Amino acid sequence: MICGAAYYLNISLPVGALIAGVAISTFPYNLDVISKITNIRVFFSTLFFVSVGMQIPNPFLNPELFLIAFAASFLLIVSRFIIVFPVLFSLKNGLRASLLPAINLTQMSELSIAIAILGVSVGHISTDVLSIIIFIFVITSIISTYMMTCSDHLQRRISKILTKAGLKDIAGKTDINDDENKKEILLLGFYRVASSLLSEVLVSEEEKILSSVKQKIIVVDFNPEIHQLLKKKGIKALYGDVSHLDSLRNINMQDIKLIISTIPDTILVGTNNNRLVRQMKVLCPQAKIIVTADSIVHAENMYKSGADYVFLPRILSARSIGKIIELIMSNSVEEINEFINSEKEDLKNRVELMR
Repeated sequence: MICGAAYYLNISLPVGALIAGVAISTFPYNLDVISKITNIRVFFSTLFFVSVGMQIPNPFLNPELFLIAFAASFLLIVSRFIIVFPVLFSLKNGLRASLLPAINLTQMSELSIAIAILGVSVGHISTDVLSIIIFIFVITSIISTYMMTCSDHLQRRISKILTKAGLKDIAGKTDINDDENKKEILLLGFYRVASSLLSEVLVSEEEKILSSVKQKIIVVDFNPEIHQLLKKKGIKALYGDVSHLDSLRNINMQDIKLIISTIPDTILVGTNNNRLVRQMKVLCPQAKIIVTADSIVHAENMYKSGADYVFLPRILSARSIGKIIELIMSNSVEEINEFINSEKEDLKNRVELMR
């Protein structure tokens, strides 16, 4: 109905469809609608890009357009770094968190093509301009694919250049260790499991745990938001990439007694838990090492590399579910309800940095 109204108001059908989509998004059943039209959307998207591809002229017949598109593509990619990076860096997000969005935004949107096609239909732009825009879309789509694939390696290279140019990255304080509160527990990376782990250790009624353990923990992570959350809890955090040993330069590793990596290999970038084990054995041989594994084979390899304990989240989850199954099969309704209510109460009262 909205698309029909847009037609009678001399507004294009695509704009009417966009308005209709925005209207539907406000309703609680929008996710159900999305799930039902996904296949149709993919089908029509395919037709759209086929029609776009058919409008791409042979670049050899008019090489000037192709050269202009290459220059515009270069300008578009560079503009992302000129516009996005300074804003994020000025907000104290650090080099990594400021560069990655700029790298991932290098592609021109396909919506630009739709707007350009409308522009040609109403005579606002020429077909040559449309051809240039389509060329830019193709070029940036190919380049951005490889840039996003190598985004971690690329941002490290650019970070080194920017550091040499005088831009200072977020760094840990030099007084991260002191005589009264030596750091004995090192958390490599901080994500959901680490959040739950801190909740188990810190949110305790025993004041002894709060005073003794919390002051001995140090977290190494490159997420500035995590640093703010940890700071509110009184936990020291060092800005750095766990895949780089230089990130640990401000920590007195001689005091570290326990090293924990709760992030699985599927999330780690530029390294893996097995490599972390080998590096930590060299850097901090006196410490006990706890790491995460995705599979039994990986766990066995980590033990061979020197890990003191390797936990597999899927096995721990299966054991917990097994206890619940055993409880349900016992047909003890009172025990089941008591257990479920205690779990609900625990979730309600649980204080975590990452909900």
